[in-house]
Amino acid sequence: MRNLNQDTITQAVIARFAETPDPRLKEIMTSLVQHLHAFAREVKLTEAEWLQGIQFLTATGQKCDDKRQEFILLSDTLGLSMLTVAMNNDKPLGCTEATVFGPFHVEGAPHYMNMATTWPTAPAASLVSCAAASKAWTASWWPVR
Repeated sequence: MRNLNQDTITQAVIARFAETPDPRLKEIMTSLVQHLHAFAREVKLTEAEWLQGIQFLTATGQKCDDKRQEFILLSDTLGLSMLTVAMNNDKPLGCTEATVFGPFHVEGAPHYMNMATTWPTAPAASLVSCAAASKAWTASWWPVR
């Protein structure tokens, strides 16, 4: 890429994707470049700030291994994980929103009925009833009576 400036670089980068065989990948990469370049222009990103961002991403990658994926945690921190889940699992107003499987998700966990205790060894008399402590709500936000 020669003779490029801040006004021509975005289209030059996008042109590199012209022969991308996967149309969806091409769409995603084109949009990513457009938004990333627009972000850099909007905040007037300095070279020092760019380098600091690269160092942050490098350090994040260096903490990853076969059991630890720091980029997923970064995605969570930036709200991207939840945004992706919410966009792909739209619910009617008032319903419990979809969520990502987090670190506490366990495949095959026991199923409990509503209002049941998840602490099976506790004597019933020692438990505070959830029904007494809070109200149950329907999808229309009216209390269940």
